[in-house]
Amino acid sequence: MGIFDWTICGGAVVLMVAQGWWATGVQQTKEDYFVGGRQMNWLAVGLSMFAATFSPLSFVGLPREAAYDNYHLYLAILFIPLVVAPLVGWLFVPLYHRLRLTSAYEYLELRFDRRLRRCGSLLMGLYLLAWMGSMLYAVGLIVQVALGLDETARIGTMILLGGGTTAYTTLGGYRAAVWTNVLKSAFLAVVVIAVLFLAVARVDGGWTSVWRLGVEHDKFAMFDVRFDLTSRATFLPACAFGLFVYMGVSVVSQGAVQRYASLPSVAAGRRMLAVNGIGTALVCLLFFVLGTVIFAFYAQHPAGADSVFRSCRARTR
Repeated sequence: MGIFDWTICGGAVVLMVAQGWWATGVQQTKEDYFVGGRQMNWLAVGLSMFAATFSPLSFVGLPREAAYDNYHLYLAILFIPLVVAPLVGWLFVPLYHRLRLTSAYEYLELRFDRRLRRCGSLLMGLYLLAWMGSMLYAVGLIVQVALGLDETARIGTMILLGGGTTAYTTLGGYRAAVWTNVLKSAFLAVVVIAVLFLAVARVDGGWTSVWRLGVEHDKFAMFDVRFDLTSRATFLPACAFGLFVYMGVSVVSQGAVQRYASLPSVAAGRRMLAVNGIGTALVCLLFFVLGTVIFAFYAQHPAGADSVFRSCRARTR
């Protein structure tokens, strides 16, 4: 990494810490800390929800789907703006807003009893521990490759990143998390677009070759309607994934419910869901196009694909 790279990374860290420190000065009550006083801006919350759905695994996994398979997973992602956002905005946002909840687990206690609330909190807590562990591990691997770190340095970097993130979100509360994710959404869009155009510049023939090779190898397929229980790259599994996975996350996860609760009105909650859905669909499309570009490049340079595979295999040993 050069001076320019270090400047970008250092600047991003400074901005995040500054946001966390700023947010500590505007918290007067518990509602300020947990839900931003229920007066958050719907655009900022929508951008933060959109950015929170992306992780280092997204940068690896989504282009991989397009490069190795096709666009069937993008069909599942389209359920977010087309199905999930309208249903959640119609059925659940009014409920959470009317009850003035801070978490979905409060509703479990209101509807049933405290034991079920504790059970739901425990299950979600275990899930989030596993999810955050995998995210932090992915960050560690990416940083290790980018900086050329050994195993000890990689573990130390993971501890530093995890501890720093925990510190600024704990100090800054909900506001710090939202505005940091707004910053992340801007970085995300700029980086994906820049990487995409840099990758296309490496393909002989540019966009024309990307499109031609994608069509020839059926990379843009989304509607394989075969009934095949052994394949996940078909229409029905994509629909099931889009409906059940994304619906569940948008209805009961603490990250989603906390965002609905932080907004001043039901209309603001629905606008926030629209921002999240449209942003997710657009950025995921860029990731999938990037995967197609990667496929086109290695279709033209198969020897390079072999060397990359051997290098990755050596790193994982």
